[in-house]
Amino acid sequence: MEHEEYKELLALEAVGALSGEESRALGAHLATCAECRREAPQMLDAVSSLAYIAAPVVPPAYLRARVLDAVKALKPEAEDVVEIDDTDEKSGEGSRTFDGGASRAASKYGTWQLLASRPPLMYGALAAALVFAVLAGASALLWNRSNEYRAQVIRLSEDANKSRAEAARLSVEAERARSEAARAREVQEMLGAPGARLVHLAGTDVAPGARASMVFEPASGRALLLASALPPPPAGKAYQLWYIAGGPPQPGGTFTTDREGGSVMRDQAPDEARKASVFVVTLEPAGGVKAPTGDKYLLGSAS
Repeated sequence: MEHEEYKELLALEAVGALSGEESRALGAHLATCAECRREAPQMLDAVSSLAYIAAPVVPPAYLRARVLDAVKALKPEAEDVVEIDDTDEKSGEGSRTFDGGASRAASKYGTWQLLASRPPLMYGALAAALVFAVLAGASALLWNRSNEYRAQVIRLSEDANKSRAEAARLSVEAERARSEAARAREVQEMLGAPGARLVHLAGTDVAPGARASMVFEPASGRALLLASALPPPPAGKAYQLWYIAGGPPQPGGTFTTDREGGSVMRDQAPDEARKASVFVVTLEPAGGVKAPTGDKYLLGSAS
């Protein structure tokens, strides 16, 4: 017997419709099949719950007539012949009506015995009960599995969101680490150049918490400014670096800041500024100007 056939026997067993041979075969199969052993009690629970699921129904008056008509249509077998008392018949002595006999047969044997004696009725009742039981059991199982799958989807979605957020954070951290490493190598390279100077710039009264460090190579005019804690410049404005070498300030590059007030600017000083010893950062119109007009934000001198 195939495995699916044994699973069908589980449903029949739940409604008590197995023969002795089928019950023994199913018992032998359950001893070796863990899947069927799990489903057997679930099927029994589903059938047991039918009494609580179905609402009580009062049978209609015409149902008795329909049952008797169905019994009348069946061909009686020898062992099911019922003797009928002719004295109860309305048509007179010697005549019989089948309805009266069928009614007394149902009363004598009981509904279940009557169904058992008539296979078509018996199997129809069993089929209806079996279908109902199987559908109820399947519905309960599918509902439980649906809830489990929904919970798994929610957990996976939450894990995926956490993973994406963590991956994004790590990506930002990795990019920041690469940038800082690249700046560190650049500063190290510039400081290794002949005559390179390291200049520290402090915040003025308009930005007391600001600060900056600058590496300046007089020979090549290369400059690298690393600023922090500067106020974000207003719209249309930018910070500008100035080189002072005893004469008028020489204009350098312009820059803005990130949300934390930090900035990295690479500049090339003009030839007139290569002997500069004082460095100033002012707030100017975006794009820069030829002479300083705004407030000083950073100020420092080379040692």
